[in-house]
Amino acid sequence: MPKAPIKMLPIDKEKFLSILKQKRLSIHRLALNTNIADKTIRTIIKDGKIQKNFLIKLTEYLHVKPEDLGSPNLEEYYKDDILYLRSKGFSLLKIVEKMKIPSRVIYRVLIEDIEDN
Repeated sequence: MPKAPIKMLPIDKEKFLSILKQKRLSIHRLALNTNIADKTIRTIIKDGKIQKNFLIKLTEYLHVKPEDLGSPNLEEYYKDDILYLRSKGFSLLKIVEKMKIPSRVIYRVLIEDIEDN
C-alpha cells in the first residue's frame, strides 16, 4: 500500500539564504546544528519546497517565523485541519500527535477561534 504523499510547503531561496548570511551561518553549520543533512538543506533551497518538520526545526533554530522564509504562516496553513479535528472531539494532545506540529501553533488557532466566536 503506497504511503500518503508528504505535504511540502513553499520556501523562498533568496530569503532563506539572506537569513543565513545575516546570522553568519553556512549550510554545513546549519546542518550540524539542526540534525538535518547538508544535502537535504541544499535540496530544500534548490527546489524551493520544505517538509513541515524541517521547517519547524529551521525556524526554531534560526529564531524566525515561517513567513520570514517565504513559507505560509503555520497557523493559517493548518487552521481548517485543526478546527475540524477539534470539532470531532479530539483533545489537544491527540491533535498534536496526529498532525505533528508544535502545540503552540494549535493553541494559537484554538484561541483565535474562541476569540472570534
